[in-house]
Amino acid sequence: IRHHRGRPGGRAGAGRRVRRRGHRGLQHRHGKRHAGFPGPDHLHAPAVAAPAQRRGPHLLRRAHPAGRAVHRRSAPRVEAQPGAPGQPGVHLLRRPGARILLPAGRRETPEPLDTYGYYDQLSSHPASDLRRDTVLNLAEMGIPVKYSHHEGAPSQHEIDLQYTDALTMADNVMTARMVIKELAQQQGVYASFMPKPFSTSNGSGMHTHQSLFRGNSNAFYDPDDDLHLSVIGKRFIAGLLRHAPEITLVTNQWVNSYKRLVPGYEAPVHVSWTMSSRLDLIRVPSYKAGYETSLRVEYRAPDPACNPYLAFSALLAAGLKGIEDEYPVPSPITSDVASMSAEERTARGIGRLPTSMGEAITLAENSELLRETLGDFVYETLIRNKKQEWEQYRSTVTDYEISRYLPLL
Repeated sequence: IRHHRGRPGGRAGAGRRVRRRGHRGLQHRHGKRHAGFPGPDHLHAPAVAAPAQRRGPHLLRRAHPAGRAVHRRSAPRVEAQPGAPGQPGVHLLRRPGARILLPAGRRETPEPLDTYGYYDQLSSHPASDLRRDTVLNLAEMGIPVKYSHHEGAPSQHEIDLQYTDALTMADNVMTARMVIKELAQQQGVYASFMPKPFSTSNGSGMHTHQSLFRGNSNAFYDPDDDLHLSVIGKRFIAGLLRHAPEITLVTNQWVNSYKRLVPGYEAPVHVSWTMSSRLDLIRVPSYKAGYETSLRVEYRAPDPACNPYLAFSALLAAGLKGIEDEYPVPSPITSDVASMSAEERTARGIGRLPTSMGEAITLAENSELLRETLGDFVYETLIRNKKQEWEQYRSTVTDYEISRYLPLL
């Protein structure tokens, strides 16, 4: 699989040939959307930023090998080579002040740095200046950016990383997070990769584009298919669909992640795939003649808070399981899945993603695929820490409860 992001002027790094039936010689490419934080299990060990000058490249140490080792568990199944573009998104907030308390005892609410919308052009504004500096710094570090622009929510910005192999993409996502946060800190603002910082606007996703290659040929492409999608591509999609609920704890690993996965905010809720709509879990971008290598699968659930090493490994494992076991793929959805009745979705076999971390934990606990992919130690540590986090959240009295029930009860 190739994570769509490549080395400037270089060829993708070679990996090991496949020894599994059904997909010999395939290569994994990934693409990423929206950078973020790994979970409290500390298995990610993010890169550590060293002091850097305002306009010079930021020096970061390599990410801790623990998270990378998990991804290498899947690497022997495909040859790691480059592939799909990634799009890290970030909210820029005015710093709320260390522990300034309001009369009610609540911490000051963060204020968006701007209130602009999708693709708004900010010719001279701290937010656009910060985004430009980020792109320039990443380029100096050998992490090229395909696109960058303002997203739909207030102070929400998107940076699309150029495609590369999955492991390098995960490294680049971790580096980009640190660079973005450090540059923001220098400007006196706060860069947050929280999936849903504001309840009334769209959250940030990390849409991941994936493709499988044999040498220089896209294994997802079939010129004779009506959708130009090969049997391998369809079975890869089928694997993602079947295992999506059980791997959601890895792709969406925080309590706040599930505040994003709700109807009405351009985030996937139902387990379906399409060739057009941006509301389904999986989208296959329209094929353009002459661009066979660009045919790819976009998985839209991951958010900026995920650990990219674990997330990419889980996505790869799910897709390859579909290929190995020859899962049948349902027909793509051509209508609005959100407007269907519950009965219609059930009749068409359309499931739903977990609605809370608690539900995601239960599904992950029963996942043989996730245990096999992560390994016993990482898997058990993840489950244990997420249970602890969920229990802490469940026992916390929130501002919502105070404002709604205190005057009433």
